[in-house]
Amino acid sequence: MAIIEAPDFELHPAGTFRMRVTKVNEDVKRKTKFGEKEGVQIRLESDQLGEDGKPLAVIITVNRAIGPGSNLAKYVKQITGTAPGKQFDPQTLLNRWVMATIAHVDRDERTFANVVHMEPLTAASAAKSLPKSGAVAQTDSGDAPLFDEKQFDLERLTEPASRRANSY
Repeated sequence: MAIIEAPDFELHPAGTFRMRVTKVNEDVKRKTKFGEKEGVQIRLESDQLGEDGKPLAVIITVNRAIGPGSNLAKYVKQITGTAPGKQFDPQTLLNRWVMATIAHVDRDERTFANVVHMEPLTAASAAKSLPKSGAVAQTDSGDAPLFDEKQFDLERLTEPASRRANSY
């Protein structure tokens, strides 16, 4: 008979970190006190590396509901800076960068790393939070910059959006 071991995940440290949405899983079933519900998982990877050299990650799991009081709507607004409308494609969250605050919560003799707040990274906040060898901003609509891991010029990122818009 084979021995089954519980997975051993490296716990993300508590604090505020630069993180990127790397995966959105829409094929999730959640057990709630009201029965089984459809859910969405949002995976955020940190710029913090684990013992294996890979980025540490946290996963947010919420019900697949986009109403004004829903957790999904709350996280969409924190990630994008804008409240979702009546329809929303969760895949549009992919590759967005945020500053996320992680807190540790003890439950059932285990410690979890929970995302307690996020703010979208803008060009100005990126310039403050990233080292000089950081990332380059690419605006999708001018409102919520996306980032990739290329060199960038801090002076360029702090220019008004109207001068930056056509240069990337």
